[in-house]
Amino acid sequence: MNAPRDAKPSSGNGELILMVDDEKSVLDMASIVFELSGYRVIAADNAMLAFEIYEKRRKDIDVVLLDLAMPIMDGIQLSHILVEIDPGVKIIVSSGQATPMKELELRRLGIQYFLPKPYNVTQLLTVVHNVIHPGETAA
Repeated sequence: MNAPRDAKPSSGNGELILMVDDEKSVLDMASIVFELSGYRVIAADNAMLAFEIYEKRRKDIDVVLLDLAMPIMDGIQLSHILVEIDPGVKIIVSSGQATPMKELELRRLGIQYFLPKPYNVTQLLTVVHNVIHPGETAA
């Protein structure tokens, strides 16, 4: 499933996104985009912090958007842990360097979406909306 490049970006209604990426610029830019689009964001710059946040706030978090390549614990390892503690967690994994084997492993885990980098604002917002609200058409 690919997000259309020319569709109107989707807006949120205060849904909470846990954004996990070791690149500060990616966290900052995505946080601004999400907040301007009606979402709330908790940013984590590493997987361990993201795990701690998810453990405390999982009932509030609507979706986890995480980078595949991070030091210490990568996105696949974090996904395994999150799915183990909460089989209903909604996860979007993003990367510019995923291999077909890693994508297959993510699918087996039940990851809702793999978002290849680079992506644009419309793609990002459309994917987040579609994962949070499956079956609804992004507005």
